[in-house]
Amino acid sequence: MAPSQKADTTEISTADPSLYRNDTNASIAIPKDVFEKLYLTPQLPAKGQLRATFGNPTPLGLVGFIMTSSPFACILMGWRGASDIAALIGVLYFFGGTIQIIACILEFFLANTFPCVVFGTFGAFWLSLGITEQYVIPQAADPTNFYASFAYVLAFFGVLMLMFLVCALRTNVIFVTLFALIIIIAELLAAAYWSLADGAVSRAENLLKGAGAVTFILSAFAFYLLFTILLEAVDFPLTLPVGDLSTRFKGKRGRKAEKERRDLGV
Repeated sequence: MAPSQKADTTEISTADPSLYRNDTNASIAIPKDVFEKLYLTPQLPAKGQLRATFGNPTPLGLVGFIMTSSPFACILMGWRGASDIAALIGVLYFFGGTIQIIACILEFFLANTFPCVVFGTFGAFWLSLGITEQYVIPQAADPTNFYASFAYVLAFFGVLMLMFLVCALRTNVIFVTLFALIIIIAELLAAAYWSLADGAVSRAENLLKGAGAVTFILSAFAFYLLFTILLEAVDFPLTLPVGDLSTRFKGKRGRKAEKERRDLGV
């Protein structure tokens, strides 16, 4: 029986091609850091899906911004004799401040850092403007000194908006346009306050009207963005373009992944 079994084994081994040893040169050299990323620390699917559980707070923040900036623009331009920003104190507190702070907190829990910072910044700005109009300006002993001092707040607010604009280059054209317009508005308002401090009332009025006109254009873009998001929220069969820039400016993670693919020869 032993010789027979040996013969059968030999016959099977020669008949089955899969038992032959095959040499191959199709090897790929993988860098150590890439190997560790692929095999030692594999990515696991995220368990939390907060975006699918809760609503999108961005439209709420936009509503607060629009309902504050739109009448603010009309007052700056003096339409139909409007000139008293104190009439907007309630709007500044609730639409401008409260709603946008709430949107900021909700964006925080959704891990949306950039919208969280943006809404929090604007909420604080409108609240501070409301408090300034209600309590600070009426009690200012020297209005000239107040104008010269408050102008710095607006000037540095424009610098902050420049940072936001750079970050918005990874979002869409509408956001970039909004921040660009806000920079212009902030600097025009700062120039107007410095003009008031210098006693150049006529020049200050022209600067305020210019800031109001730009703010009105800003509100139009914000209305468009809000309408776009709301249409998407109700699954409306119409999608308005916003000019997506996420594929035009690749992020750090995207560039790193592309480099790893090149290293792997993919």
